[in-house]
Amino acid sequence: MFEECAPYRIRTNLTTGMQFIETNPVSWNNFSNFMILDLPAGTGFSYLRGEENKARTFSLDQSITDFVHFMKQFYEMHPQYKRREMYLGAQDFTAGQYLPMFAKALQDLKEDEFHDEDFDSRFMSHSQKMWDSWVNL
Repeated sequence: MFEECAPYRIRTNLTTGMQFIETNPVSWNNFSNFMILDLPAGTGFSYLRGEENKARTFSLDQSITDFVHFMKQFYEMHPQYKRREMYLGAQDFTAGQYLPMFAKALQDLKEDEFHDEDFDSRFMSHSQKMWDSWVNL
């Protein structure tokens, strides 16, 4: 909430030494929406439940699948964000390893080259599945 381009800044009054919070005029939330994902599942602040954690595979392929599943359900639950421009960003290891693969997976989804019939039949049965018009990467 207070780092880099976050919505708020902590300032110190030089006269009194008191700290206060002010809004950041160049914050991302002044011009866009912002979503943070912890991937692979179980890293950062995310967690997996008991048995789910034991049976889980932690691989790049699984993370890509999880990311696409999330994006499908996100667009299904929040149709107002369909067709909006989307930018992906990451840092450190994720930026070099995961992010390019996430971007490729979204492109593959748009071009109908990413298939997951089991997931779609279980969770997206009511969806129109028009990924090419939903994802504007």
